[in-house]
Amino acid sequence: ALTPNYKYIYNFSEGMAKVSSGDKYGFINLSGKEIVKPKYDGVEDFKNGFSMVKVGNKFGFINSKGIEVVKTVYDYVEDFKDGLAKVKIGGMYKIGGKYGFANIKGEEVITTKYDEAGDFKNGLAKVMIDKKYGFINSKGEEIIPLQYESAEDFKDGLAKVRANNKYGFINIKGEEVVPLKYDGIDDFKEGLSKVRIGGIGISFDGKYGFVDTKGLEVIQPKYRGVEDFAGGLAVVSIYKDYEGIRYGLINNKGEEIVPPEKYSSVGNSLIGIGIINDNKKYGFVNAAGEVIVQPKYETVEQFKEGLAAVKLNGKWGFINTSCKEVIEAKYDEVRAFQEGMAWTKLNGKWGLISKDNAVKPTIPDNPAAPAPSDTSSDTNTDKASAKAPTVNAVTTTSKTITGDAEEMSAVYAYVGNTLIGATKTAITGKYTISIEPQKVDTVIYVHYVSTAGNTSVKTKVTVKMQ
Repeated sequence: ALTPNYKYIYNFSEGMAKVSSGDKYGFINLSGKEIVKPKYDGVEDFKNGFSMVKVGNKFGFINSKGIEVVKTVYDYVEDFKDGLAKVKIGGMYKIGGKYGFANIKGEEVITTKYDEAGDFKNGLAKVMIDKKYGFINSKGEEIIPLQYESAEDFKDGLAKVRANNKYGFINIKGEEVVPLKYDGIDDFKEGLSKVRIGGIGISFDGKYGFVDTKGLEVIQPKYRGVEDFAGGLAVVSIYKDYEGIRYGLINNKGEEIVPPEKYSSVGNSLIGIGIINDNKKYGFVNAAGEVIVQPKYETVEQFKEGLAAVKLNGKWGFINTSCKEVIEAKYDEVRAFQEGMAWTKLNGKWGLISKDNAVKPTIPDNPAAPAPSDTSSDTNTDKASAKAPTVNAVTTTSKTITGDAEEMSAVYAYVGNTLIGATKTAITGKYTISIEPQKVDTVIYVHYVSTAGNTSVKTKVTVKMQ
């Protein structure tokens, strides 16, 4: 049985629960037996049979028997992946120092000599010494020489690299699949990568096209600008003298289904339907370039759960993926569908409708606005402030921040003046913000802005060591 002599007992992970006594941490098993005495300055939950532990400012790993398989001698470590853990000597956190890899026996199978090291992808990891990048295998062998000015991790067998300020892609053998001749290149989307010849950065003095995963220029670089393919379509633009910028749509064969001649704006619905804009009115074209809805809408939103909000004659409704108006444009305001329901406002009243247009009981005020009893003017000088959001615990391995706030509100997370993540709440008020893992003792502030424009009181959360 468990003897209650711990300050805190945390949740179980892989049959082990973190416990604390004073300012030290250890582990107990499901029977309450103490497997690791509270002796560490920090520990993290077990993952794949190992827990990251901290002694002073040094890190290592223990196994589920409490044996220290990787000694606490490193200034930074990352979790084991495929039997290897990234380790670092020197520097602070992820800054400075030299990287290598240790195995589950604690052996430093790849010496800590690299200025940077990525994760193993497709059997190779990106490494850097003296600003030159290459790739090593899990044995530490340099399979692709350190010769590039920049490199990214392998994805689906290809890695983006740069040499002599030109970009291309190589395969896991180091062979140039997409020649290093482009001034800009993006990741592959739907089998095609956006490339640029000429120009600098996002300026429009270059020409854009697309290459496939074999390096073939499926679409020659000739456009002023292009967007990534989505749903088999991509937006392209050209500049016409005396007329300005004109937009069109191409398919993945390079065929201009909507030539960039007429429209001052074209969008991609992401489902194989194009959005056209003529004289500030929006309509739709299909994948063959045929106009299926003449431009008539004042506003068109993206499809969510198979329906898109549209504004017609000042009122909102919804169309389906066939561009048929399935919910009449009669509402003053609407929100996108979530889990089969959407908020709508009619005659000053908010309510919920389902996809079959079944109406739920209305409520008297904006559902995203706080009730009068929820205001917190004593802690926030904004007289229209809303109550503070709830924020669940955040640890050094957390990649999300979760909690509850007002329904349909925008939630923001800051460290100091830096925005680290944002999202919108669901109808239930629950939210999940994606973040990069933060250092221990980092202070994060979370607040939200309701659809009524009310700003909440901030909630403070401090990042804890796992």
